[in-house]
Amino acid sequence: LIVENLDGSPMILESRADPGNHWVSIALEGAATNKLALNARVRVTTGSIEQLGEVRSGGSYLSQSDLTLHFGLGTAEEIDKVEVMWPGSTTQIFTQIPANGFYKLKQGGPLTPVATRAKVISALP
Repeated sequence: LIVENLDGSPMILESRADPGNHWVSIALEGAATNKLALNARVRVTTGSIEQLGEVRSGGSYLSQSDLTLHFGLGTAEEIDKVEVMWPGSTTQIFTQIPANGFYKLKQGGPLTPVATRAKVISALP
């Protein structure tokens, strides 16, 4: 990621994840009246640890929060339970989800892994 600063030279940021820790990212798509799944909540349980994320929009001036929910799982290689609480009191539950992946969930459908390999088309000179 390259960040252009108003005062000073650009910064180049590189992700260097600890291979001993695991993660999961979940993108939600709601029903026709709430396609962005705003206010949907996701609870991820690994062992005795529970994390709760909520899809929120906005941020600050000229910015936008990521609508994909990201969870750090520590050393857990699998998620025991994913609970998705959709606005309007509908809940979906999924169990034994593998870590280290991106998932997509359309309201009422299955939790589906998403291919994450992106091909670089061009590089900066």
